[in-house]
Amino acid sequence: MKLAMDSAMTLRWHDEDGRMHVDRSNLTRVQVAPYYGSEIPGWEELKLDPEKVYYGYRPAEELGKEETIRSVQGIPIQLGHHLDYPDKPAKETRVGSTGDLAKFDGTYLSNSLHIQDEDAINRIRDGSMRQLSLAYHYIPDFNSSGEYEGQHYDFTMRRIRGQHLALVEEGRAGKTCVVEDHA
Repeated sequence: MKLAMDSAMTLRWHDEDGRMHVDRSNLTRVQVAPYYGSEIPGWEELKLDPEKVYYGYRPAEELGKEETIRSVQGIPIQLGHHLDYPDKPAKETRVGSTGDLAKFDGTYLSNSLHIQDEDAINRIRDGSMRQLSLAYHYIPDFNSSGEYEGQHYDFTMRRIRGQHLALVEEGRAGKTCVVEDHA
């Protein structure tokens, strides 16, 4: 009698020119994350201490908004964090782009990825820069502090809009937001 053994299906594939494509990867997730005051939009007007750590909550109701999901489609992928605008592109560090398959599953905001730089592909393969960190614009709502899964937060992130996605050694969203390999 033969046993049927299913092997893990890969989410990564390479085209004939060597570009890496990933059918789905988690970009960010619902969570409470630490931010220095100076990293929070409008920190000076909010009179935040630039050296103090504040905890921000990315809630499902914000990540699941259609505008948020659309905002992570076709954005640049950077090797490390570098702001990337049409009128001021960070071409030297741009290694690819996200696709147009963005979705939110209640916990994770995910999308397809297209990596077009050999150095970045090698770093993904060897694991040295496999985690993802989504950079985004948002409005900090300090009138909505609370607790999520037992962790206190000082503000809620509202109107989240993707700016770029970074390949990093270690991202705030952790090991579940990586360039995926297997389903």
